[in-house]
Amino acid sequence: MYALTLWEPWATLLAKGIKEIETRSWHPHRNMKLPQTILIHAASRPVKRNELYALYEQLELIPPDRESFSYSAIIGAIDARELFSHDRGNNCSNFSL
Repeated sequence: MYALTLWEPWATLLAKGIKEIETRSWHPHRNMKLPQTILIHAASRPVKRNELYALYEQLELIPPDRESFSYSAIIGAIDARELFSHDRGNNCSNFSL
Protein backbone atom coordinates (compact mmCIF):
# COMPACT_ATOMS: atom_id res chain seq x y z
CA MET A 1 0.00 0.00 0.00
CA TYR A 2 1.17 3.52 -0.80
CA ALA A 3 0.86 6.75 1.18
CA LEU A 4 1.16 10.42 0.24
CA THR A 5 2.36 12.95 2.79
CA LEU A 6 0.93 16.44 2.52
CA TRP A 7 0.99 19.56 4.67
CA GLU A 8 -2.23 20.67 6.23
CA PRO A 9 -4.71 21.97 5.14
CA TRP A 10 -4.09 20.24 1.79
CA ALA A 11 -4.06 16.77 3.38
CA THR A 12 -7.55 17.26 4.81
CA LEU A 13 -8.87 18.72 1.56
CA LEU A 14 -7.53 15.71 -0.34
CA ALA A 15 -8.91 13.22 2.18
CA LYS A 16 -12.36 14.89 2.00
CA GLY A 17 -12.41 14.86 -1.80
CA ILE A 18 -12.36 18.65 -2.16
CA LYS A 19 -8.86 18.51 -3.69
CA GLU A 20 -9.03 16.11 -6.63
CA ILE A 21 -5.56 16.27 -8.18
CA GLU A 22 -2.20 15.98 -6.45
CA THR A 23 0.99 16.92 -8.30
CA ARG A 24 4.36 15.45 -7.43
CA SER A 25 7.82 16.11 -8.84
CA TRP A 26 8.57 12.39 -8.90
CA HIS A 27 7.04 9.49 -10.76
CA PRO A 28 5.44 6.69 -8.73
CA HIS A 29 6.88 3.22 -8.70
CA ARG A 30 6.48 1.62 -12.12
CA ASN A 31 4.69 -1.37 -10.59
CA MET A 32 1.94 0.79 -9.10
CA LYS A 33 -1.38 -0.49 -10.41
CA LEU A 34 -4.46 1.71 -10.72
CA PRO A 35 -7.04 2.04 -9.39
CA GLN A 36 -5.23 1.93 -6.08
CA THR A 37 -6.13 2.96 -2.54
CA ILE A 38 -3.57 5.44 -1.24
CA LEU A 39 -3.33 6.55 2.38
CA ILE A 40 -3.22 10.27 3.14
CA HIS A 41 -0.63 11.22 5.74
CA ALA A 42 -0.73 14.68 7.33
CA ALA A 43 2.81 15.97 7.81
CA SER A 44 4.08 17.27 11.14
CA ARG A 45 4.30 20.87 9.88
CA PRO A 46 1.62 22.99 11.58
CA VAL A 47 -0.77 24.83 9.32
CA LYS A 48 0.07 28.50 8.85
CA ARG A 49 -2.76 30.94 9.50
CA ASN A 50 -2.18 32.97 6.32
CA GLU A 51 -2.13 29.81 4.14
CA LEU A 52 -5.29 28.51 5.75
CA TYR A 53 -7.31 31.68 5.28
CA ALA A 54 -6.02 32.39 1.77
CA LEU A 55 -6.76 28.86 0.57
CA TYR A 56 -10.22 28.61 2.11
CA GLU A 57 -11.12 32.08 0.81
CA GLN A 58 -10.08 30.99 -2.69
CA LEU A 59 -12.23 27.85 -2.34
CA GLU A 60 -15.10 29.91 -0.89
CA LEU A 61 -15.17 27.75 2.23
CA ILE A 62 -15.27 28.68 5.90
CA PRO A 63 -11.87 27.80 7.40
CA PRO A 64 -11.84 25.45 10.39
CA ASP A 65 -9.90 26.20 13.56
CA ARG A 66 -6.21 25.44 13.12
CA GLU A 67 -6.41 23.19 16.18
CA SER A 68 -8.82 20.86 14.36
CA PHE A 69 -6.13 19.48 12.05
CA SER A 70 -4.20 16.29 12.74
CA TYR A 71 -0.44 16.07 12.32
CA SER A 72 1.99 13.19 11.82
CA ALA A 73 -0.93 10.86 11.23
CA ILE A 74 -2.82 8.92 8.59
CA ILE A 75 -6.03 10.93 8.21
CA GLY A 76 -7.77 9.09 5.40
CA ALA A 77 -7.54 7.09 2.21
CA ILE A 78 -8.36 7.89 -1.38
CA ASP A 79 -8.83 5.86 -4.54
CA ALA A 80 -6.34 6.96 -7.19
CA ARG A 81 -8.01 6.36 -10.55
CA GLU A 82 -5.54 7.81 -13.00
CA LEU A 83 -1.91 8.79 -13.23
CA PHE A 84 -0.69 11.12 -15.90
CA SER A 85 2.46 13.06 -16.66
CA HIS A 86 2.41 16.80 -16.63
CA ASP A 87 5.81 17.37 -18.18
CA ARG A 88 6.70 20.98 -18.73
CA GLY A 89 10.38 20.35 -18.35
CA ASN A 90 10.06 19.39 -14.68
CA ASN A 91 8.95 15.73 -14.97
CA CYS A 92 5.87 16.07 -12.75
CA SER A 93 3.27 13.37 -12.17
CA ASN A 94 -0.37 14.01 -11.30
CA PHE A 95 -2.68 11.69 -9.43
CA SER A 96 -6.33 11.99 -10.42
CA LEU A 97 -8.54 10.99 -7.52
